[in-house]
Amino acid sequence: MSTRGLPFFRLLMLCLALSLGACDTGEKGDSDSPPKQDKADRQIAQPAPTQLDQRWQAHLAASPPSIISSRAPLVVRFNHPVASAEKLDQPVSGVARLVPDMPAEIRFTAEDRLEIRPSEPLAAGETLTLMLYAQGLDGVDETLPPAEFPLQVMRQQLSLTVQSLLPAEAGEQMVLTGSLETRDLAEAEAVEKSLRASQDNQTLPVRWEHDKAGFRHGFTVAGIRRGDQASQVTLSWDGSPWV
Repeated sequence: MSTRGLPFFRLLMLCLALSLGACDTGEKGDSDSPPKQDKADRQIAQPAPTQLDQRWQAHLAASPPSIISSRAPLVVRFNHPVASAEKLDQPVSGVARLVPDMPAEIRFTAEDRLEIRPSEPLAAGETLTLMLYAQGLDGVDETLPPAEFPLQVMRQQLSLTVQSLLPAEAGEQMVLTGSLETRDLAEAEAVEKSLRASQDNQTLPVRWEHDKAGFRHGFTVAGIRRGDQASQVTLSWDGSPWV
């Protein structure tokens, strides 16, 4: 980097840093690690625990955590097969439901695995209860009372990280890279609409790369001009429309 470009680089990074700020928008057992509970969830009433009939313990291997994703399916795992192969991967009824009632697709994805997938994303902060019924479960005493699992939908959070600001391969321009990370699953299109980049009030192009999991969204801002005078690059984001 030339001696003229080096101080510009430092000044540009300083202006960029001053333009950024934090924007807080927001299965037990074999499932992915449960999301960490934070202040956003503690500020609202947690679902009250219910007393589970101990006889269910002989059948349950894993149940949904109390704080759940707004988009991921709810999964119940059993210690033994509870469905025949003929019932796999097709909608079933009378085995589970959500309270308050809401449309959901319920199916066995394995002989010992039940999946409940709400038809629409759940509202952040919403409380609901998963009801599990012994009837229709092979090897489970039908006289068992329903198992109740109080749940609460996590509040979405959005964090931004600036990774680098480096000269482009050719020309008097620079390239900025960074990422947006969400606490809950997020659609790529919605994330892209939430971020804008500009230099001296002129919009800059942003290129995206989204991971398959739906939590990390890398971005590259190109076309940042270099000159004799320091200028300000601003990243602005607003996740309120989709959290």
